[in-house]
Amino acid sequence: QNGRIYELSSDINELGDIDPNLKLEV
Repeated sequence: QNGRIYELSSDINELGDIDPNLKLEV
């Protein structure tokens, strides 16, 4: 489960349009 969340966070990081705070919550 933790690995999956990390993968999702990586995808969001690629977008670069998400707030850093929001990125941490994901």
